[in-house]
Amino acid sequence: MHKFDVKYTFDNYYEYYKFVLIKQRMVRDIIFCVLFCAIGVYFLVDTSENTSGIFIPIFSFAMGIVSALTGYIMLPITKKQLKNRQSDIDRTHIVVTFSQDSVIYENLTAKKDAEKNIKSETSTSDVNDSALKDETPTSNENDNALKDEKVKDENTFELKYENFMVVRESKTLFMFYLDRQTVVILPKETYLGGDNFDSFKELILSKVPAKRVKFLKEKK
Repeated sequence: MHKFDVKYTFDNYYEYYKFVLIKQRMVRDIIFCVLFCAIGVYFLVDTSENTSGIFIPIFSFAMGIVSALTGYIMLPITKKQLKNRQSDIDRTHIVVTFSQDSVIYENLTAKKDAEKNIKSETSTSDVNDSALKDETPTSNENDNALKDEKVKDENTFELKYENFMVVRESKTLFMFYLDRQTVVILPKETYLGGDNFDSFKELILSKVPAKRVKFLKEKK
């Protein structure tokens, strides 16, 4: 069993977006850059009337440069947006456990928020119905137990390994994609099994088809 106890930091999210904007889209950006530059060169080299003028070549070269630098241009904007969300990042807490059969995802942030709401509601009820509560303590304890169980059920999810569309690894993160928009980000520093990820990677490779998994190559 492998467990990650994740309390996110700004650097965790920033590393994820650097990976998405630059490394993950690098091939796509290079392809667009080459295409635009090829169009520019074609219009400069061809001497027919249909390709006369310099506007299209200049525009093509400019778009080629922009395509190659898209990720780097977006990164400062993303960094600013993340700083504005710092409070949300700091309060986020999840626990993800990988067993042989499934992955258990516990959203402790939502659970804590729900528990706070329950305590708030209970406190208000205490003021209004203190006499009744003094007479029926056992009933109140049962009600609270049911509420706690409800919170646990609503914020704990079981995921099957086949649910993961793609698994990726960066220098500091493991990323498990449920779809293109939904990603479980697991910072390596939050792994409770230490610094050796060999057995964890072996488990993932035994459960998720190899073509969906891309781990970093081990340095010899």
